[in-house]
Amino acid sequence: MSNITPEKLKQQVASYSEKKPEYKIYADTLKAVFERACRRYFPCSFVQAREKAVASFAEKVVRKAGKYKDAVNELTDLCGARVIVQTLDQVEAVRTFIRANFEVCEEDDKGAALGEDVFGYGDVHFIVRIRNFGALGISDEATKTAIGNKRAEIQVRTWLQHAIADTLHDRIYKTHLKFPREIIRLAKMLDAIRENSDKTMNALCADIDSRLANYSSFASKKQIEEEIERLKLIEVELVQGKICGEWKTALQCARLQSAIGYYTDAVSTLEKHTGLEYPEILIELGNAFLLNGDFEKAKTWLNKAVSLLREPEKNVPYDKEEYKGRKGRAHFLLACALAKLRDREDAILEAYQQALECEPGNPYYLAEAIGHKIGHGEADVSPLARNAVKTALETSHGHIKDGTELPYSCFVAGRLQALLGEPLKALADYALGVAVIRSGTVGVPPAILKGEIAWLETVEGRSNVKHDIKESCNWCARFLLLAQRAQTLTGTQDATAHVRVKIIAGGAGSFEESKTGDLRPLLESIMGDFDGKVISGGTRCGVPGVVGEVAANIGFPKERLHGYIPRNLPADATRDVRYTLHDAGNVGFTPEQILQCWEDLFASESFAPSTVKLFGFGGGPLSALEYRFALAFGVKVWVFDGFDGTAAELEKDGRWAEIEGLFIVPDDPTS
Repeated sequence: MSNITPEKLKQQVASYSEKKPEYKIYADTLKAVFERACRRYFPCSFVQAREKAVASFAEKVVRKAGKYKDAVNELTDLCGARVIVQTLDQVEAVRTFIRANFEVCEEDDKGAALGEDVFGYGDVHFIVRIRNFGALGISDEATKTAIGNKRAEIQVRTWLQHAIADTLHDRIYKTHLKFPREIIRLAKMLDAIRENSDKTMNALCADIDSRLANYSSFASKKQIEEEIERLKLIEVELVQGKICGEWKTALQCARLQSAIGYYTDAVSTLEKHTGLEYPEILIELGNAFLLNGDFEKAKTWLNKAVSLLREPEKNVPYDKEEYKGRKGRAHFLLACALAKLRDREDAILEAYQQALECEPGNPYYLAEAIGHKIGHGEADVSPLARNAVKTALETSHGHIKDGTELPYSCFVAGRLQALLGEPLKALADYALGVAVIRSGTVGVPPAILKGEIAWLETVEGRSNVKHDIKESCNWCARFLLLAQRAQTLTGTQDATAHVRVKIIAGGAGSFEESKTGDLRPLLESIMGDFDGKVISGGTRCGVPGVVGEVAANIGFPKERLHGYIPRNLPADATRDVRYTLHDAGNVGFTPEQILQCWEDLFASESFAPSTVKLFGFGGGPLSALEYRFALAFGVKVWVFDGFDGTAAELEKDGRWAEIEGLFIVPDDPTS
């Protein structure tokens, strides 16, 4: 039996029917508020809002008569809104927005109320009043009067929560039927799967979004230019149709323009949107000015972005990790602009520090910051910083493996290896970056190598820098200068070049004498009728020694057989007088000999990489580096199976295996 009389019910229904249009205005207003708020960062969200139907109101009055004596004034869900977003992080972002912009009368996290071994309905419910109409963009006086001090219920849920709740919750829990145990068990199992899926989806989306926000996958210049043209067309259509969102298209377009060096175009694309005062627009505009060499304008816009990001925005839901990413990027670019302007050192270091606080594991920020500090007095990477460098290096190599931020991930790995005093590893990473650029699979600014050389020379040029760091930076800078030279040798120049070269590389001390019988006929085939220059190791041990032996046997002229050796040979090495020898470096075999060889080749006006072939027979780290240098310069490289050494690992290295010009023999070495 109901605790309410027909007369009381009739009076309540009549009272609510009179107020229902006001609740309709309230519902429409909430829908507009949340759609507007979520549009910027959560465009895939959707909002539902409604005023309570009269029939539903009447039913609740009857069923809850014992609880509500004056339902029309006591019920809190006469107006309801529901915000459905993709992930749990986005749910939290909307919750934060609600707390910041509404008066929260009640907050009920249904999921938090469940026991540790219980699964079920997990929405977040708020009972709110509008605290500040202006802050929510509500200016119409009639609307404000209609809403007044009324309360509303707001639910926030993920898409997966919505699917379960909308499909099953009301069917099972808002009915008086008693369901069999198996149905309840299946529903609970589905809730458990949903909860696990929500958590997995959240983690996966956070990882993907972080990469999308901070890094870019590779694309050729042609592909980027085609995408820029498509985005321009889309932006024009959005503007002409007065459709919201053209700034996002412009931002995408400007990022691509900057990626291939069209900095002036990027500035033009973004300047018309600066009135929005969105930090992401100002950051990218500042970046375009920075890359274009207008450091004062870069500083101006980046300072404004930093100011806007000082505290999170309250009028939009935002993802905390994305906010940290934007803030870190703004501070990092500001630090770079201030450094170019030779601004106050404390301001530069503070900007770097802020960037790293936002993203401590970002290898690009860390390498630039440490390079700056070394360039301004520090002699080494501190013990604590070394751990951070090693962690950042792992991140960089992960990016290389994934094909993210190429070739920048290769270059920052090279920087970090140089800072750790690991020259062979640094050169290998730089060589891969150059090879990726040469492959044409990435669009990069024309001055990319120039900027990298400047960083290396700045660090190397400080007199107090430790020897291993100085040496690493010197060799890496020299390699990149050679890479610049290789880029200038066009197809026309290749056609006129007449100096032909064969480089024969491989193990010396590590060479197994038992392999000599296999090696000798291969070398005879490579050198037999060749009338150009042959370059090898210049000592009597291992592969270089067999090269000298074969040269003597077939009468290969000494003046065309060249070897690069240190002035002071190790005790286990002997000069091979069958070579024309060139001293390079003081003590021991290092990258110095390889670099000097290539510097001499590039010094000839009649030389081009297309006239060089390299043949590799096993070897250790230096031989592996020779192969990488050659591939980076556009030289064809044959690595022969059956000879031990780390050089054979090239075939297993996913990135190097993709570089054009690498052949694993049994391809015909004389072709």
